[in-house]
Amino acid sequence: MLSLNLQEVFNGNKICIITHRLADVDALCSSYVLSIYFKERNVPEINLIFPEGLDSAAETLRKFYSIEQSDLKEFNSIDLIIVVDTGSPKLLGNYYQLIEQASCKKVLIDHHPLTDESKHFYNYYYVDPESSSTCEIVLSLLLNLDFSLTPTVSNLLLLGILFDTKHPVSYTHLTLQTSDLV
Repeated sequence: MLSLNLQEVFNGNKICIITHRLADVDALCSSYVLSIYFKERNVPEINLIFPEGLDSAAETLRKFYSIEQSDLKEFNSIDLIIVVDTGSPKLLGNYYQLIEQASCKKVLIDHHPLTDESKHFYNYYYVDPESSSTCEIVLSLLLNLDFSLTPTVSNLLLLGILFDTKHPVSYTHLTLQTSDLV
């Protein structure tokens, strides 16, 4: 895991948050919670992108929470791209080349092991394979930024954790700590 100076990295007026193709609940919830964080920081433009859509459970949640998705196709004016829950940049589907060519800061937040390809693709990364899900990592990041957890944010994070762990039978200390926080 590479430690980030989050205040330095998490800035810009135009931010894109993108998931892996056919995003699952962990990817949807972690990206949406990050968008809520940026909205509360008055970022004027936040784009959520789900390459090739969402799986059925994530699509149900997207509709329930009225989460809008962007079909942005160029990143020339974007200040920051955050990719969540994407073990390999190849999982970005049709967005791989667009993001690779983008000149802005690129950040990976993920619970899958960091690959050599990812080390070269992103400027910054916050990866913790010991975490149960990307939502658990997002929770940790937001708490470090003194972000207040609303009931909606807490529910979204818990849904992402539960879906990604398939209701875990064994818990790590961090997972138990996370469930107390959420």
